[in-house]
Amino acid sequence: MISPGSWWWPDRPARVPKTWAAGLLASLGVVLFAASALSVKAGATSWDARLFRILNQVPPAAASVLTPLSHLFEPAGIIAVVLLTVVYVVARNRSVLPVAAAAVAAGAAWVLANVAKVIADRPRPYEVMAGAVLR
Repeated sequence: MISPGSWWWPDRPARVPKTWAAGLLASLGVVLFAASALSVKAGATSWDARLFRILNQVPPAAASVLTPLSHLFEPAGIIAVVLLTVVYVVARNRSVLPVAAAAVAAGAAWVLANVAKVIADRPRPYEVMAGAVLR
């Protein structure tokens, strides 16, 4: 029987992916990153303009609900969510290792995103589309 406290303080060790699984996922990520960077560099970008239009051209009633909701995720809201998540993860795992791993992954993602921007070297869709409303 599962005790009520076991969901909060698990009695099992943390599960860590095997080296081959981590390597496979990292390799898949590199391949997808390279393929998307090359397709953007080659000029295959009509999909992002369509996606921008789909996401940005919402009915006014929906925009009146979604716009205030999006303000919850401005820097103060994001910082609060991150801090609460860090406290929960440290308390649940009794270790800062998952937080450190997440910080390294987030830093790597930030670096890769900026590398992709340099490789693509093109303006964002809202900068070149006539009449675009940035929500």
